[in-house]
Amino acid sequence: MRALAFIVAALAAQLAAAATPPADMPDPYRWLEDVDGDRALSWVRGQQPTLAPVLQAPGFAKLEAELAEVMASPARLAPAEQLGRQVYNFWRDTEHPRGVWRRSAPEDYLQGRPRWETVLDLDQLATSEGERWVWAGANCLAPDARRCLVSLSRGGGDAHVLREFDTVERRFIAAGDGGFTLPEAKGGAAWVDADTLGVYTDFGLDSLTRSGYPRQLKVWKRGTPLASAQLLLEGGVDEVGQWAWGERLGGRQQFVLERRTSFFAGKQYLLRDSALVELPKPDDAQASLFGSQALIELRSDWEQGGQRYPAGAVLATPLQAWLDGKPRFSLLHDPARDGALQSLVPLRDALLIVSMQDVRQHLAEWRPAGRQWQRRTVPTGALESLSVAALAGQDGNRYLLTRSSFLEPARLEAAEVGQAKRRTLQQLPAFFDTRGLEVRQQHAASADGTLIPYFIVAPRGPAPEGGRPTLLYGYGGFEISMRPAYNAILGRAWLAKGGVYVLANLRGGGEFGPRWHQAALR
Repeated sequence: MRALAFIVAALAAQLAAAATPPADMPDPYRWLEDVDGDRALSWVRGQQPTLAPVLQAPGFAKLEAELAEVMASPARLAPAEQLGRQVYNFWRDTEHPRGVWRRSAPEDYLQGRPRWETVLDLDQLATSEGERWVWAGANCLAPDARRCLVSLSRGGGDAHVLREFDTVERRFIAAGDGGFTLPEAKGGAAWVDADTLGVYTDFGLDSLTRSGYPRQLKVWKRGTPLASAQLLLEGGVDEVGQWAWGERLGGRQQFVLERRTSFFAGKQYLLRDSALVELPKPDDAQASLFGSQALIELRSDWEQGGQRYPAGAVLATPLQAWLDGKPRFSLLHDPARDGALQSLVPLRDALLIVSMQDVRQHLAEWRPAGRQWQRRTVPTGALESLSVAALAGQDGNRYLLTRSSFLEPARLEAAEVGQAKRRTLQQLPAFFDTRGLEVRQQHAASADGTLIPYFIVAPRGPAPEGGRPTLLYGYGGFEISMRPAYNAILGRAWLAKGGVYVLANLRGGGEFGPRWHQAALR
């Protein structure tokens, strides 16, 4: 999952770059992109006096203190991921501003009483090495998760240093002792097996795309120099980049490669017997693996076997049958019936699908039963924001469900496939008084007649003469959905003081599937 998150970040960076003016259109503010440059910093210092009227306004000091209390609160959720026999969590607080990677026994965590043991203290590491290390994740080799590839960035930049880490001895394994290490670069690595990595990094001359990401993916054997790594996949300089990740399926490691040719298009491969096998999907579709099944998320209509599958659908087929050219597709997520796909979370025996209908999220469990699939709807609130994560990947059936709304703080729940009962692990406190507030959803008609949904959070009852101060926020881009969610800063500074908040779900986002995004590009 960490690798997929890195891909999303890389693609977002490419879109941002694509949005900058062409070379023949002068940009008078280009110098601001050099955030540490003398000119940019001088401009910032010059703007400081403009803040004086705000900082000296009546009530500002009181509001600042109230918001500082919210920001300094130690009350935060601690989602975890099971790696081997322990659950791991990365945590920052006032005592550990850079953070600690820690672990607990799963049974204690699932009872809501974790007993954390520190595995890696980034504050100590940064002090001892004289570096401003920022945690960028860990990729651990299943099933025991003893060996992990830990990524660290200097100051939080896109480029990472990668080091092999032993979670039993709680120490980094130096290159001289046979450990894998990669110098700072926009890239990373994934496990093929205990002594082999798939590496995508800066290999030197002509190894990066114009976006600054790796265009080469190589196989690197333990105990050999990086320069001897064998080329496995190479893309063009005008593409986005290459990535890879490992999937543990049916007790064995599956290695997946992705050649991302543009923001929403690319090719995917499996590594089989040292050879690449391309997944026969449309370029703009995304494939993933669930047990012996392949899952295909469509971004455009696709005709197969005389049947047309719509954009936004999720198909499942036995993986080997698909590779053999004899797929048996099952339509799991139907956008006409289920709305817009939000996320897929594979577990051992079930697939979790989060969907959205008119900006209302729903959760369903899908289980294969022979050549059919069975669906179970998981009860949730009507106007909630849902986030789902597997506790142990595809090695178990437990998952973590995070729920919140405009007026209800986030809660973290432990759930299990097929079980109606959920255990609340954490419930965050309320930071503002919601009594007298209500949430409404309305729709505005655009010039072409399309109804654009928006939420209103406001005091109940008629507005006073002259109305109420209203803060409007709208966003539509990158297929990102704007969902009802608790915002303690907004609540305390605005809603609790009588203000109205409006959140609009503009075209370009992900609330209604790929076509909602594509409509904003026309």
